[in-house]
Amino acid sequence: MPDPARFILLNEWPALPYGGDGGLAKTWTVWHFRRGSRVVTSVRQLRGKLICPTLFVDGHGAAHDFFSTATAAWPAEPAAEWIWCKPK
Repeated sequence: MPDPARFILLNEWPALPYGGDGGLAKTWTVWHFRRGSRVVTSVRQLRGKLICPTLFVDGHGAAHDFFSTATAAWPAEPAAEWIWCKPK
């Protein structure tokens, strides 16, 4: 593994979509240090930080803001602090 300090082993999502049909969520529930509404009906309504606890392959843990990841077209994009999978 090229960079175990950046590879995510386990994390708890900061917001969870549920209740939709055809792959579209009807509502999102937000937790972990949330600011604003706990339940929103669109990813566009998510505001502020989306903090979640994360465990990395090297054994360290951290709490990162996954707002840009949760609202991105492809949420598995690597970031400066983490990476989900080894790029080809």
